Order: sequence, then structure tokens, then C-alpha cells
Amino acid sequence: MRQHLREEVDLGHLSARQYQIACSITGQMAARLSALAGGRWVRSSNFYDMCGELAFKKYELARVGPEPGTQAIIDRLHNQLAVLSPGV
Repeated sequence: MRQHLREEVDLGHLSARQYQIACSITGQMAARLSALAGGRWVRSSNFYDMCGELAFKKYELARVGPEPGTQAIIDRLHNQLAVLSPGV
């Protein structure tokens, strides 16, 4: 996860803090619990779930190479992360 999400910080899709949290199980648990108390549970959970999905798609892309639709999925995840990011 660390390897495939690092580039997202450089591209501006994730902040350094979001990257650190996304790559840590305990960080994600703490962020999600904090979001629960603040009424942002669903938004936070969706954000970090999408980070995992993005990392996996980028892993697949690196291992298998480009397949039809893979870049479209990655672009969709970038867009969804941008929408969710301000509230996370």
C-alpha cells in the first residue's frame, strides 16, 4: 500500500497525513473512530476504503500491465477521493 499510494501524495491526490493514515491499520481505526464521534463515519470509511482500492488497482497495473478500463477506474477513484478529502 505504501509503495502504490506514495505517488498520490506527489500528485496531490492525498495529503501526507492522509497517506500515513491510509497505510496504517491503527491509523485508520483511530481516524474512523474520530470520524464517528464527529459525525463523519461514512465519509471517512469510504475515503480510506477507496485508498485501499486505489492501491490495489495500481498494484494490478504494475503487475499485469494496462488492461481495458483500469485507468478509468483509477481516474474515478481520484475524483471520488477529491470529493471526500475535505471532510476527512
